[in-house]
Amino acid sequence: MKKVFYKLIRSIHVFSFAHFVIDFACAYIVFHTLSLDRMWWLSILIYNFCAFALQMPIGLLADKLNRNVSVALLGVGFVIISYVPNLPFLLLAILAGLGNAFFHIGGGIEVMNVSKGKASTLGIFVSPGAIGIYFGGMLGREKSIPPYWVIGALGILFLILLLHNTLKRKTFVTENAPVNLQLVIPNDSGSEEKNDAKFYKGLLLIIGLMIVVGLRSYMGVALTFSWKSSSVFAILFICSVVFGKALGGIVNDFIGRNNTIFISLLLAAFCFPMAQHPFFGILAVFLFNMTMPITLHIISQIIPKAKGFAFGILTFALFLGYLPYYLNKNVITNLGIASVITVISLLILICFCKGEEHVS
Repeated sequence: MKKVFYKLIRSIHVFSFAHFVIDFACAYIVFHTLSLDRMWWLSILIYNFCAFALQMPIGLLADKLNRNVSVALLGVGFVIISYVPNLPFLLLAILAGLGNAFFHIGGGIEVMNVSKGKASTLGIFVSPGAIGIYFGGMLGREKSIPPYWVIGALGILFLILLLHNTLKRKTFVTENAPVNLQLVIPNDSGSEEKNDAKFYKGLLLIIGLMIVVGLRSYMGVALTFSWKSSSVFAILFICSVVFGKALGGIVNDFIGRNNTIFISLLLAAFCFPMAQHPFFGILAVFLFNMTMPITLHIISQIIPKAKGFAFGILTFALFLGYLPYYLNKNVITNLGIASVITVISLLILICFCKGEEHVS
């Protein structure tokens, strides 16, 4: 009976659901309570710094601890504590941000460990976060549900993660490889290059990935469409982000990395100039987001024995991409700029980040 239950409830299912709940809870408390802070601009910066920039050191710590579920549970606990009434706004921002970071690292390593070299599981894991942020933010602003409902959901999630871990391994020790920060060049085929040359080549790949992720982050916060004022189109927009990330990994595993990158970003670049029409806008965003799990897949191959650290490098790039918008609040209204950014991302990924062509 236990084996049958576990076959139905795999790690990817549990942590994808948990990702939705955590992002919902964080967005809810940020817009329900933290938004009341007179120094909101500072609080939201601190929240984003803790939630994204700190994932890199937390990831390395988690790699060494080799207790991924414990790290994820700690994240859930931090988010629950952020719901304590009358917390100072600064403390709330730190707690919610750290909760977000610890959960994503613990869950992310766990999913990467069971991915068996495929990008599809990574896309499925990351995709529910967008819809959690959308509905959590909306319900938080409207204050249409009481906070204790969210606390209850977090408590249930905590128990689900405990039960899942008990069924899977009966211990909190997980299956991380011994930590080694040596960089591996995907599809290197036993090249006889010196170690220094391989290191700099790997570093160049990581910088390329960070640029792509940073540009995607900037586009995510700065790109605006007039048709998003319609609630129907707003939901379709969020669905395009969710399904783009989910299907990007699946398509990668079927037709190969380079084919997926080239087709998705080239078509997105053609769609963006027409994106003020809802059909082309939703299609462009869908296609643009397909490379999200692919970038995560590539960096997990470059640093295969420190997956949490690798995950954190790209979330640090997310934070860097958010900073330009935070500092000047300029939105992207010229959709030609969106096409240029898409083409730059395409060129970087095709020219610098070629890797193993995994086709199912």
